[in-house]
Amino acid sequence: MKLRAYQQDAINKTFALICEHVSVLNVMFTGGGKTVVFAHIIKRFLQENPGKRVMVIAERSKIVKQAQKTLGKILGCNVGIEMAEHRVNMNHDMFAPRVIVGTVQTQARGGDGLGRLGKFDPSGFGLLIIDECVVGDTVVDGKPIASRKIGDVIHTHCGYGTVTHVFRNPVHCLYRLTTRDGRCLIGTANHPVLTERGWVPLSLLTTNSILHTTTISKGNKRERKGLRRVWKRVIENWRRSRRDFASGGHPSVAGYEESFISGITRVKSVEVLESESGDEFGKVCPDGYVYNLEVSNGNTYFANGILVHNCHHAVAPQYRKLIDYYTTNPDLRIVGVTATPDRSDEKAMGQVFNAVACNYDIHFGVMEGWIVKPRTIMPTIRSLDISHVGSYCGDFKQDELAEELSKDKPMYEIAATAIRLCEDKKTIIFCVTVKQAERLTDIINQLKPDSARLVHGGTPEEERDVLYHDYAERRFQFLVNVGVAIEGFDDPGVEMIVDAAMTKSRARYTQKLGRMLRPAENIANALNEHADVCARKQLIADSTKPCAVYVDLVGNSGRHKPIFVGDVLGGRYDDDVIVRARKKAEKAGERDESVDMEELLAKAAKEIEVNKRRQALRRANIKVRVKYTLEETDPFNIYDVRPVDRTGVSEYNTRKLNEKQIMFLTRQGVRDADKIPFRDAVRLLRRISADLKAGRASYRQLAALKRCGLPTKVPWTRASASVALDKAYGKTTKEETHERRTEQIESGHAVT
Repeated sequence: MKLRAYQQDAINKTFALICEHVSVLNVMFTGGGKTVVFAHIIKRFLQENPGKRVMVIAERSKIVKQAQKTLGKILGCNVGIEMAEHRVNMNHDMFAPRVIVGTVQTQARGGDGLGRLGKFDPSGFGLLIIDECVVGDTVVDGKPIASRKIGDVIHTHCGYGTVTHVFRNPVHCLYRLTTRDGRCLIGTANHPVLTERGWVPLSLLTTNSILHTTTISKGNKRERKGLRRVWKRVIENWRRSRRDFASGGHPSVAGYEESFISGITRVKSVEVLESESGDEFGKVCPDGYVYNLEVSNGNTYFANGILVHNCHHAVAPQYRKLIDYYTTNPDLRIVGVTATPDRSDEKAMGQVFNAVACNYDIHFGVMEGWIVKPRTIMPTIRSLDISHVGSYCGDFKQDELAEELSKDKPMYEIAATAIRLCEDKKTIIFCVTVKQAERLTDIINQLKPDSARLVHGGTPEEERDVLYHDYAERRFQFLVNVGVAIEGFDDPGVEMIVDAAMTKSRARYTQKLGRMLRPAENIANALNEHADVCARKQLIADSTKPCAVYVDLVGNSGRHKPIFVGDVLGGRYDDDVIVRARKKAEKAGERDESVDMEELLAKAAKEIEVNKRRQALRRANIKVRVKYTLEETDPFNIYDVRPVDRTGVSEYNTRKLNEKQIMFLTRQGVRDADKIPFRDAVRLLRRISADLKAGRASYRQLAALKRCGLPTKVPWTRASASVALDKAYGKTTKEETHERRTEQIESGHAVT
């Protein structure tokens, strides 16, 4: 397979950097060939290191299978899979595969403390590849505890509770709890954990203590069968010690069956980590803080699946555990690849990767002619109002967003808009929740029968594969999904995306945008044969898929603006350019017109630059004009008198006019009245007031006469000054108009 120039450049830079750094990150746009790049990195590494193996870690099973297929094709050797029922036999080192692909979840969790990591000897591996790398945090109901906010609804021991307070405190000593099924929890010494003996602080836990979790252990069947018996014992212990979960009373066995608890595990070890201990404490607690949630309805929650009653630290075990295990080999090197290094991930990325080899974003891919140009339509959904939807951790609150999007009026309007704009084009629709996706699928099928199908995380793997195959064969038009057609979903036939799951996360938006940017399948290989950028762009323009269209739904969003295509492509532009481009796109969306965002951004930037130049010229002209006017309307020049000699009179530098006097002079046409010395201003006030009382010409009239070159010493009345000015400016008086009218009537030329 022939490598593209930027792919070869990424490989060369990666090998140059891993000579100096332990870990290197590669950023490459979706469709840029990340798998091809790390496959060639592996190929070169194995050639240079004959006795070493390579471990590839991915987040999803689909990515693992795709990686195995690509690696096998490029490397020409057997590639093992360590995932779910797939297991690599490492008993015979000579016959074990040199390249192994697996998921982080499978490796980090299992029946013993190391999960499946224990079967792999770190010293035998020289390279660790992390595909779509992420460093997670301690998870509370699927989200990092550090991102939890007041008002969030989470699971407790007896159903659901609301976060009423979030605490963040410094810490110098931590305890790390490791369970037999691979879980890890880090907290303070007095951090209570639920055991068969009731609430026990971390520092007092003993080996083999039973802990309550959210998933049933796959270990001893006797432990699972005895769960109900253990729960009864816990209740009795609480009653004897008079210790409640919360003010609501004791839990019950029935309450347990309805609760979120569904399994048990046992403690494997508890170790102490002190800030003076150095690197180990810094790894698990880089910011030196612990977090605590106060929760209604039980004051309990599940941290990494373990039922707890108090604070714990926000560092997850999975990626950290896996990396720490393999890096016990000091010669190991880590290479990460990703398409979406969002700004919010930089801190986490920095804890793993020391250097960046390349950064090829979507803009690079479009400008170099490797992916199709994205266009956008921003139709207005008038019944959609997300202005009241809250936000946390840099994105919309998903439950509030889903509630608004699931209302009937917005749902029907979104469905009708999708059918109208997409016509017969192959389309992916993103939704927030399964409930919203099911309803939207039903409405679309009502309006356009058998055109939409739904896939989500709960869809069985076999059914999902059938859906993807039918979609690739164009047996239906709309693939409605909830978070599954993002990573690992590669269908070059996708022509449009309708985003009914608005987001403020640049990373999430970029993942969705990348699903439609792959060029048509029949020209994908031909692009590699053209070294010229213009030739590649022309090839895409002449193909069956010259561009792809992203439908950004516009509603009343208030001050929380969702991400749109311009935010992704406008990285080199200022914010005011992106805002202007958004307004233009929204205006075009009202006419159902798609716009080329690259062209729109460039046009907006040019308009702003032109406006800045015009404003600069206007300001310069205003300065000149003001200066000229001040010279021509000098108040003493108007009256043909000179101001008195103020030499030696200190009063002129101290006294000032009052506000009424300044306002009177300003109304009469005197500019900058507040800057005229006091005695001069008093003379002006007296002169102007006397002229007004006597019926003489006003100051404003005299200034106009002066500009017209007429003398001001003449005793002008207001009426005579007005007639003179009318003549000077070419205007006619009422008497002259009447006389002219009479002459026209007498001569018979008047029109009646």
